[in-house]
Formats: sequence, C-alpha cells, structure tokens
Amino acid sequence: MQFLENYKINFLFSEIGRPWDYWFLGFLIFFFPIGSWLVPSADRSILNILTIGGLVAFAAWRVWPCSRRETLVVFSMLFLLLIPFLSWWINGLEDADYHLVRRRLLFLFAVLSLFWVARRRPSDSFFWLGIALGAFLIGLIGLYFFSLGGNFRHSIRTYTQVNPIAFGQFAVMLSALAAASAPWFYRVRPWLVFLPVSGVILGLLAAVGSATRGAWIALPVLFIMLGWYYRSGLRRHVWKVVFACLIFLVSFYGFSGLQILEHRLGEAVVHLSDYLENPENSQSNSVTIRLQMWQAAFESGIKSPVIGPGKAGYQRMARAGVDSGKYHSRVAELHFPHSAFATAFGYNGILGLLSLLLVLVIPGWVFWKRVTQAPDNNCRSIAFAGLLVVVSYAFFSLTESPFEQRLTINFYAMMVLFALTVSAAGDDVRKKKAP
Repeated sequence: MQFLENYKINFLFSEIGRPWDYWFLGFLIFFFPIGSWLVPSADRSILNILTIGGLVAFAAWRVWPCSRRETLVVFSMLFLLLIPFLSWWINGLEDADYHLVRRRLLFLFAVLSLFWVARRRPSDSFFWLGIALGAFLIGLIGLYFFSLGGNFRHSIRTYTQVNPIAFGQFAVMLSALAAASAPWFYRVRPWLVFLPVSGVILGLLAAVGSATRGAWIALPVLFIMLGWYYRSGLRRHVWKVVFACLIFLVSFYGFSGLQILEHRLGEAVVHLSDYLENPENSQSNSVTIRLQMWQAAFESGIKSPVIGPGKAGYQRMARAGVDSGKYHSRVAELHFPHSAFATAFGYNGILGLLSLLLVLVIPGWVFWKRVTQAPDNNCRSIAFAGLLVVVSYAFFSLTESPFEQRLTINFYAMMVLFALTVSAAGDDVRKKKAP
C-alpha cells in the first residue's frame, strides 16, 4: 500500500470497508468493455452473473434502487422488448421472430441486474479503467492485424469473435470513451493519462483498418462533442493535444490509413453513382443491396403500419422481391436490413420505430440532464460517457442494426446502465440507497 500511496494510484482502495460484492461488481464493470469483444461469450457470462446478482439483491432488499430518471431509461429498454412480444401475439410466432424476441430479452436481464448494480453503485474508477484498457487493447490488436499484412477485415474474422463491422464500431466507441476518460486519469496522476491517450490513438487506427464506413460516420460528431465538453481543458493543454494528434497522423500515414479511407469512401461514391444512373445494372454492390433492403423494409412496414408483420413477414417480403427479380439475391440472404431504423419499421411498423427512438432519446436526455446539472465533475464526465455511447449507437443505426445482434445489444444495455448508475455516485441517491 505504501507504493500505491507514493505514486498516488491507491484510488481503487479508497473504500476498503466496502463488502466483497462491491469489489466483485467493480471487477465486472472493469472487465466488461474489454472482455465483451475480446473473449468469446464473455458478455453473456457477465450479464448472467449480473442478472443472478440482481435477483439475489432483490430477494435480500426488495427495494427498487433507481431514481425516476433512471427508471425512465429502464422503461425505454423494456418497451423495445415489449414490441416484438406484441407482434408475436398479433402475427404469430415463427422462428425468425422467436430469435428476435430471445435477443431482446437481454434488455430484461440487464434491467434485473440493476437491483445489484444500482444498490452498490461502484466507484467510477472501475468504469474508466475498463474503458481505457479496452481501447488500448483493441488498438494493439489492430496494430497486430496491420503487421500481418494482407486483408485487415479477413484478420478480424479469423482471430476475433466479432465481425469487421462490430469491430469497427467498438474501436470507434472505445476510442471516444477513452478520450472522455483522459481528464479523470489526469486528475488522479498526470502520467496516467498515457493509457487513455494511447487508447485513443490506437483505437482510431484499428477503426480505420476495419474499413467500417458506418462507424466512421460517427467519428466527427463524437470528437466535436468531446472538443466542446472539454474545451477549457484543451485550451490549457493545447500543445499536448497537438503532439498527440501528430503521433496519430504519423501512424495513420504509416499504416496506409489514407489509402484505406480513399478506397472505401471512393467505392461508396462510385456505387451510389452507379445506382442513381442505372439501378438495374448496379445490383451487385454493397450500397445498392443496402438501399434495396431498406426499400423492402419500407414496403414490409407500410403493409401493416402500426405493428408491422414481424421479422418473418419482412423476410417473406424480401424473398418475394428477389423471386420477382426486383431485388438482388443478397437482400433475402441477409437476415435483417442494414439499418436499425429500417429494421424497426420493417419488422414492427410505427410502434417499432417509436420504440427504437425512445431507447436512444430517453437515455440521451437523461445523460444530457446530468451533464448540465450534476453536482461535480466526476458525475458529469460519467454521464457524458453515457451520452457518447447513445450518440454512437444512433449513428451506427443508420447503416447497421446493432439492436438485432446479441453482442451489440449487450454492450449498449450494460454500458448505458453502468454509466447511469455510476454517474449518480456523487448524488444524494447513493447515500439514501446504500445498505
């Protein structure tokens, strides 16, 4: 402990008297941003442990430990779960709808974990350390893939449990969250800022290597938000920021980042131009296939605009379009439209679209209120991290369906709930709810 005291890194041990489950919960919060994408099924295992812990906590205390605004976020998640159940009751349950309902049940498990997480409300130290180390590790893995040569996206498929799109999304999100964590590390000890800054640089390089255009769309918005929120600190450390940017630019050019950007963005422009000029002869490219999937989703949703035909109904619509020659065969082969908004409307009509908007808008509003009203910097910074997660998913949802896949559903639900409960640690809520 004397070593920790000398180097002022004893922040994790400032509350030694806490019960054992506080430390175990803190470890899970720390490990989640790392293990969820790095270790096979780690996200599922952590969620299972948290759910069991939540049920035990409910049996022990029988008190809902969340504030009104936190409860609003819970209702938004449960509403997103309710809509597929309602569609099942109206349209009947088929295999595709069953798998969707089963994945959406992850939101219920995440909510149950709140009986434990919101009761203990662990220190923000676990949250920030997990984010910074997660960004650093995903960046290191990206560097390894660059060193292998060949196709970066093929390396992602070969050596990780995630697909290239999800890998790019995690890299973008973790690099932005690592940037948000830098002031916390600097307050603890200035030299510790090396970890999040390295995570930002390496994470961005991994995002570039993944060639995930949908994730790239979010980057400018996320870093504009970061620049606005930390504007006063950036002015005080402008030369350090410039130095970090130079390191990134040198690495970016060294790993052929410009060529990757030019190739992927140029490819999208050419494909879109081909589609606009001659739709019938451009059906084999990814842009055209996405547009056709969105068209199929719109036609599916418009036939039953209130609750939609369900996922199976959308798939029948897509298959009929392929059989008639209207769509490319890939439109029916892919299991969902590559846009969360198109997916929500195509499966569940207006109610589906409303549920998606609520699960993004309500957490975003709650985090924004905390950013502007929280009593101290730590609470505001954690809330800002939660807001970054919500905004990231909103942009990812434009060209991908993150609420259709287990891993990305888990990541959204748990990171939002972690940020929601940890960000209240400085409020009177914690003092009132602590056992």
